[in-house]
Amino acid sequence: MICGHCGKEILNPRKGQQYCSNSCARYERTYMPQQYEYATKVWSCGGGVQSTAIAALICTGKLPKPDYALMVDVGRERTSTWNYVYNHLIPNLGKAGVELRILKTTDYTDIDLFSGTCFLLPAHRLTDGVRYKMRTMCNQRWKVAVQQRYLNDQGVNDYENWIGISVDEQRRARESIIRKIKNRYPLIDLGMTRYGCLDLIKSVGWAIPPHTACWCCPNATRDEWLDLKMNYPEDWAKAIALEQEARERDPEIYLHNSMQTLDKAFG
Repeated sequence: MICGHCGKEILNPRKGQQYCSNSCARYERTYMPQQYEYATKVWSCGGGVQSTAIAALICTGKLPKPDYALMVDVGRERTSTWNYVYNHLIPNLGKAGVELRILKTTDYTDIDLFSGTCFLLPAHRLTDGVRYKMRTMCNQRWKVAVQQRYLNDQGVNDYENWIGISVDEQRRARESIIRKIKNRYPLIDLGMTRYGCLDLIKSVGWAIPPHTACWCCPNATRDEWLDLKMNYPEDWAKAIALEQEARERDPEIYLHNSMQTLDKAFG
């Protein structure tokens, strides 16, 4: 039997038991919008499983409607992500009276791969025979900063920023470095795991979203690269071209952890 809140398996369940703990049962009964600190609520949507779970919580009334529902289009997201966003997420939110506004990064800043000598993607690098992973700098520059600039243009400075991170990824949750912005993680507040998110999405009758990421993301697994090559050839071609462009400037950079270019790693 699975917990009706967090999605964990209930060991030795009692007759009629629905939740794995008093904590999960309490969250289901008493989670109230008044827990939120600032009047303005901003939801940062990523288009994946956790974000879709937040959408389901909004549409079922378990979370209040945000004042701003925003998703940033860097211009390098996978085709599968936008197929889901436009065919499923936006229509379902629209039925609940929530508009998901798409912001284009290029309206606010450039999407150059390098900032000075720094490559912005978390690529794999081979230097003097030593392999290491580069820092992730793209999200802050191409997404977070873009959203902040848009909100500042709207006169919004103090707000709660809802981010879709579930409890199994709680290590990724961070406080905002900007004092007037309060990061909140509704799924963590509710004790929801990724599996709980999937169960919630299924329970409201929505299609399960694909893994969301840029087609050039070095964090992709081998299966994700193969899926890109086999099912989204245009995205695959763009990834190969981007890697070639980056390596013309810095030949020690690779998008795949095999330390081979994509065309060779998946030739």
